[in-house]
This record gives sequence, structure tokens and C-alpha cells, in this order.
Amino acid sequence: MKLTVHPSSLQGTVVAPPSKSVFQRVVAASLLSKSTTRLTNPCFVDDGLASLSMAGALGATIEEDGEDLIVTGGYNPRQEFLEAGESGLGIRLFTPLTALHHKPLEIRAGGSLTKRPMNQLAEPL
Repeated sequence: MKLTVHPSSLQGTVVAPPSKSVFQRVVAASLLSKSTTRLTNPCFVDDGLASLSMAGALGATIEEDGEDLIVTGGYNPRQEFLEAGESGLGIRLFTPLTALHHKPLEIRAGGSLTKRPMNQLAEPL
């Protein structure tokens, strides 16, 4: 088989898949912000959804705007417990944030996360 390649130009847009860990960090930072944050190309995987849930439980308001998310920060816990699911990074990001509250808050882990060591989080608290 013969293949001939001719010079040409390409044009278009490529959207890279979102980073799960960057998304979780931005959600945590958005919770602590005193303003509104627009999250474009959000990461709707289990860990990302767990971070959104924990941020919401800690006081953030999260709204959809087309394909984007609008997070209005404000630390004011609404629930006595947070669901981390199986998100190792999520539980490590949000545990210190729960410690900011003057009342006890519980973070619940699920699946394989319940078998992982958490001493590095528990001991300082």
C-alpha cells in the first residue's frame, strides 16, 4: 500500500478530560472562598461527586449553569455528617475543614476507604 501525505493545516478544539484530583482541590478551595467560582469542564466521577457533596454539607451552594458548575463559598456546616465515599483525596482534603467547626462533625467513608489507614488524619485532630 502506498500512502501520500500532503501539507495541510488542522483546525479545531480539543477538550482534555478533567483531572479528578485538581477538581477536588478546586471544590475545597471554592468552599472556603467568600465569592463565587465557576467550574468549567467539571469531573463527574464518584470522587468528584463526593467532594461536591461534602462541600455542600459544609455550606457551599452548588448550581449547574449549562455544562459548568457555580460554587458559592461560605463555610457554614448544614449537616452533622459528610459522605466521602471511597475518595482518599476527598477525605484528606475535607477532614481538616470539618475541624474548623465548633461542633463535632462526622465523615463517613465507604468501600475500600474503610480499610485504609487514617492515623495521619486522626492523630492531629
